[in-house]
Amino acid sequence: MTGVYGVVLAGGKSGRMGKDKRTMILTSGMSMEENALRILSSSSCSDVYTSGPGGITDIHPGKGPMGGIEAVLHALKDNCVMFLPCDMPLVMPHQVDRIIRCFIQRPHLPSVAFAPNMEPLVAVVPALWGEMISNAVALGHLKIGKFWQDCGFTPVKIPEGYLLKDADHPWELPA
Repeated sequence: MTGVYGVVLAGGKSGRMGKDKRTMILTSGMSMEENALRILSSSSCSDVYTSGPGGITDIHPGKGPMGGIEAVLHALKDNCVMFLPCDMPLVMPHQVDRIIRCFIQRPHLPSVAFAPNMEPLVAVVPALWGEMISNAVALGHLKIGKFWQDCGFTPVKIPEGYLLKDADHPWELPA
């Protein structure tokens, strides 16, 4: 265990999917949310939570993933958080652990997955960044990738990066 909490981001509108992603059932028989919780629970995260319905709710609804990240960092004060969107069903626990290990080496900056491009929602965020994220949300700066680029981060190259593909449409779900 690392002292890094794991949080599944499951509060999106799922407009492209046509129905709530978090409740969609995968071929494993688990919902996308349950699968993401399993991935984080199987990693070195010390505790695991959900952001969205039935979990940590947004302070400022309608602000997208930045609003979810803000709410989580506010609710889990003084804790670093590994974020994983529920719509990335192929991510492996060892990939999560790689990001956490990189974060432990540079704990003052977010560690963000690259596979080969930035996956801005697959990241460990230091607790002390909560106020910066709240300020960005208040100013309407809601693009998390741009936020990381503007403020600094540690890029983490993920081998087998093709597993970090998100499923935005029903045909993108693994068979």
